[in-house]
Amino acid sequence: MKLLSVHAVSREAVEAVYRYSHTYHIPLILSFDALTCNVNSGYLCSTEELMSLMRQNQSKYPDAKVFSYRKNLGPGFGNSDLTATWKTLRNDLRFGIDCVHLNFTNLRLSRQENVSKISEAIRFINKQSFSTQIELGDRLLGHKAAIGDIEEFLRNDISPLYLNFNTGSDVRENYQYGTCLLYTSPSPRD
Repeated sequence: MKLLSVHAVSREAVEAVYRYSHTYHIPLILSFDALTCNVNSGYLCSTEELMSLMRQNQSKYPDAKVFSYRKNLGPGFGNSDLTATWKTLRNDLRFGIDCVHLNFTNLRLSRQENVSKISEAIRFINKQSFSTQIELGDRLLGHKAAIGDIEEFLRNDISPLYLNFNTGSDVRENYQYGTCLLYTSPSPRD
């Protein structure tokens, strides 16, 4: 099943996601990063406040199916280092975040050390939470992930695991280094 993800840019956007999901019976993803919300703060609020806001909206819109998604959890994405990343991860698990996208591409470690750190985080998540899903992107180790990189995680029985590969991420045209796939409603011309 494909789900649309909407970034939690404001309290109004959070409510709009719930209202839309409730009204049209469409599951949606509410995404946020460390700049949006983190352990103690963020431009929107703290993680605790966001999870409370999500619970309030779930009560107001009981037929809504909205999943919480922490994107780019890792050093350099609103968390200054691994210590801050681990603090955010522990906090997210405490509040029951549905999915965590681990992104350790900013670590300046060897490939093997980076694999070890990501594996440690995955094992920690799986040990602490039966329900939190894990996503790894196509730049696992600070470069385009090779099949061998992915197989290494799978060989070590690290799951559940979603792999996110951007469509056309190797296209380099007019300084655009990636693509964004947008959902649009069917046109009357279709």
